[in-house]
Amino acid sequence: PPRSTLFPYTTLFRSVRYWLLETVRQFAADRLAASGEDTAVHARLLEWALEVARSADAALSSAERASWSGRLAAGQASIRAALSWALGGAEPEAGRELAARLARWWIATGRYSEADQFLTMAASVPDPAGPGIQARVLLGAAWSVYHLGDSPRAAPLAADGVARARQAGEPQLEAWGRNLLAALAWHAGDADRVVTELQADHGQSGQADPALAA
Repeated sequence: PPRSTLFPYTTLFRSVRYWLLETVRQFAADRLAASGEDTAVHARLLEWALEVARSADAALSSAERASWSGRLAAGQASIRAALSWALGGAEPEAGRELAARLARWWIATGRYSEADQFLTMAASVPDPAGPGIQARVLLGAAWSVYHLGDSPRAAPLAADGVARARQAGEPQLEAWGRNLLAALAWHAGDADRVVTELQADHGQSGQADPALAA
């Protein structure tokens, strides 16, 4: 009997997924491009990814955090494809929001290189975003490069992100950024700056968000 090229598997959260052999996937992608329908398919994938990321971003501070984190992990290949297509020039503003909604999850789960890649692309989108979205992009990028050992690059991103978070009226994001600024000051040996940032961070601590721990 002929072998199937579609392989089902069950995730940790008991949802069924499928994967294709790479040669078959590439053949299907080439046929899709030749059909002229690839743009519509990519747009639908991006719409799905945004819906999932928005729901997950809202749920990461709730009791459903583990469940939504698992859903993002299970769908990450498709989400990466949507990000690459959107931020590659097709839908940069939607791609920026998608990256912003994933920033907390990337950092919380240690996906620093992936966060750096996509959040750097998102930060370079020229049209202005709302301060809340841009704060997520900048602070996620700052935390990612900090964990990757690039403190000089992290510092201006964190400072800009804190300013955007304050402008957006999002104290949890501002506290996330100030926590990083304090860590950067500590590594630089600037004790006075550490105290300043921690005092400002403490002012936001009543609204701390466990999903923003890094």
